[in-house]
Amino acid sequence: MDGKILRHHIKTRTPMPAWAQDYPELYMGLEFFFGAFFDLTRERSVGMGPGPIPYLAIHRYAQIHGLGDEDLEEFIYLLCAMDAEYLTYHREESERKMKK
Repeated sequence: MDGKILRHHIKTRTPMPAWAQDYPELYMGLEFFFGAFFDLTRERSVGMGPGPIPYLAIHRYAQIHGLGDEDLEEFIYLLCAMDAEYLTYHREESERKMKK
């Protein structure tokens, strides 16, 4: 789990969100990608719902963290795939709530 989230809920003595309670264990080395996704999710525009993480924000994050050309391509691919899953989940949850 992202340490920032855990520290926040310990500090504020608030319950962990449901999505974080069943947190998946990551394979070694994937923590960077997962942390990057949470860092970059703040870059999305929000209108009727969340928009995708901007490509330039992903690219800038990779540059700041010193990823080379080979790693950059994989990083962008994985972050975009994670973002697409997040947006699909968010859209489906919104539709489910509207049906109630």
